[in-house]
Amino acid sequence: MSHFENVIITKNEETSQNEPAQNEQNEESMQKEESAQREESVQQFPRINNDRKTKNYRKGRFSEEEDRMLIEKYNMFIGDHKHNIFSVIEQYLNRNPKSLRERYCNHLDPNIDHSELSKEEKAKIKSIYETLKTPSFSEIARILNTYNLKGNRKRRTDLVVRNYLSPRLRKEKRIRDRMSLSVILNQ
Repeated sequence: MSHFENVIITKNEETSQNEPAQNEQNEESMQKEESAQREESVQQFPRINNDRKTKNYRKGRFSEEEDRMLIEKYNMFIGDHKHNIFSVIEQYLNRNPKSLRERYCNHLDPNIDHSELSKEEKAKIKSIYETLKTPSFSEIARILNTYNLKGNRKRRTDLVVRNYLSPRLRKEKRIRDRMSLSVILNQ
């Protein structure tokens, strides 16, 4: 054996004896280095935040100017961006696309009937609600719009159905609760 080979063997024997203690120290130092590298990379390359939840969207009521602009941009982009139109309009109005969609579909759409519900429509809403076991308001509105009792092409939104039906359902529930309570008390 040469002197060089002896040195390597003795070095290997020494490291194998000190290995457990050095491994723990090495692991700790490696973890510290990795965390320091992560912190440096975050500082060097800040994360671009395109998350809608943290964007500073304007909140609150829509102004008349925003309504006008929303209608204008909707009509301008409807042919090109049918599926993501409100994400495109978001760039112009600084509003959440979901709130833009709800504003347009429930209030500004020219196909919405804003007049009061007729007696026939009210009766139809009640009958649809009683016929279906647990209908959603949008389901009732969809069925109501297929019947289209007035004969025009305008439609009713689920908000109109909800605003009509909810107070009546609450009142019925209060009456049922009072009646059941009186029956219990009279026993």
